[in-house]
Amino acid sequence: MTKSRAGKGVGKHRVVSHKAWIEARRKFLAKEKKFTGLRDELARQRRALPWEKVEKQYVFDGPKGGETLAELFDGRSQLVVYHFMFAPDWNEGCKHCSFWADNFNGLGIHLNHRDVSFIAISRAPLAKLDAFKKRMGWSFKWVSSGQNDFNYDYQASFTPKEVESKAAFRAIPARKRYYDVTFFMIKNPDVALKRCMIIVDGDDVAIFGLGALMPMAQQLAAELQKQGFSAAVINPRFVKPLDREVLAEYARRAGVIVTFEDHVLMGGFGSAVLEALSDMQIEASVVRIGWPDRFIEHGKVDQLRAKHGISVEAALERLAPYLQQKTRKRLVAR
Repeated sequence: MTKSRAGKGVGKHRVVSHKAWIEARRKFLAKEKKFTGLRDELARQRRALPWEKVEKQYVFDGPKGGETLAELFDGRSQLVVYHFMFAPDWNEGCKHCSFWADNFNGLGIHLNHRDVSFIAISRAPLAKLDAFKKRMGWSFKWVSSGQNDFNYDYQASFTPKEVESKAAFRAIPARKRYYDVTFFMIKNPDVALKRCMIIVDGDDVAIFGLGALMPMAQQLAAELQKQGFSAAVINPRFVKPLDREVLAEYARRAGVIVTFEDHVLMGGFGSAVLEALSDMQIEASVVRIGWPDRFIEHGKVDQLRAKHGISVEAALERLAPYLQQKTRKRLVAR
């Protein structure tokens, strides 16, 4: 029988019977539950902390060029910033931050559904960030704060003088490098809570693009414009509560609504739209684009979306009967 070799540090560890292990585990579980309760209370107190009004103008270097802090919200009411440790004179990012960043690519869609944008910020120049991002296979948005005081103002980075004098956020060794706090969350005062954002106005079709499928909604609007139809593009921003005022306005005006959601259709955003229209006794045609309520096989996201009808082409095909009715009404009106 082959015996496994114990690694360093575990060779002299106490070994007991299953019954003894269960008893020890139960005793330890009581301590874990107490810790969970304390942690929950600490989290509640953290959420209750006062907010600071951001009055300084910050401009970051990103893929679109210079972007202000307000623009990083990307139309949503909240922004989560990960302060990625990458100093201007470094050739690669912090290994610990890189460990966490390997999990960032899939965050966006979940946070976007909750009206939250996510971004990473570092002091290194954008060229270095882009090169390291490509090397690591990351796709999340990453901008440079090297030309502003953002990191210093929010204690994510400290000058050598601050480190030496120990005037920093916490006591750290006086070495020539930069230290970043993990997460920073701020609120955009310019975005009204629980309200949709009208991206493009239109009268023939109202397109609601949720989260990651907003680009698809905009593409559909562009295709409809080529066909002579005016399409409104609306960012719901909030799945719940639904902005019934905006929904009612465009349902009455356009009569045709399209919902895009990267979610199962059953019980999703489109279903909430249908329910709200029914409650308000408003008659409108609704085309829902999303995932069917069944097991989805593994594969590339773009290919799976196309296969299951989550595409501009599928939306145009399903809209065709309603567009034909609008065309006939126009001809009669002439």
